Amino acid sequence: MTSFKQFQANFKSGEVVHFNVIPNRARSFQGETVGFTSRFISVLIDMALIAVLLLGAYGIWLALRYVLGVFYDIPQLSGIPLLLIGYFLMWAYWTWSWAAGGKSLGNVLMGLKVEANSGQSLRLGRSAARALLSIIFPIGLAWSIISRKNHSVQDVLLRTQVVFDWTPIVSLEDQTTTL
Repeated sequence: MTSFKQFQANFKSGEVVHFNVIPNRARSFQGETVGFTSRFISVLIDMALIAVLLLGAYGIWLALRYVLGVFYDIPQLSGIPLLLIGYFLMWAYWTWSWAAGGKSLGNVLMGLKVEANSGQSLRLGRSAARALLSIIFPIGLAWSIISRKNHSVQDVLLRTQVVFDWTPIVSLEDQTTTL
């Protein structure tokens, strides 16, 4: 590892410096397909995020019912409608995340990326279909345990894959620093 004094001694003013953000131990896994455990933890993180957002919104709804209940007849949300809102939020969140860069919060924390089998980013339609299949048929993730390529049922049907990717979401131009 280069110390700061070594870097400073070899640095030339105005030179472009490239920093490698991928940890040394992770470089050999970069681009490899991901197994069940990492994917499952990523899904749990995403579900926890949506649950916190949904519970927060529900708390605000209850507070509004309490405050404005004297003047207005505000309906109560419970059970099935709340569950359907949660499913819709999960679908919208995954659709947007996978189409915008292939990474949801759970993917970023676990170092994963959802992409087409060709390595290209997912477009909105395929991203929406994959999110819908993941919500309707969550047990399809278990197929990645026995699949040789670590693909879930959703991956097989839509020709997608989940790979290890620790690169930041910013572009290469943003990673270059001129000192």
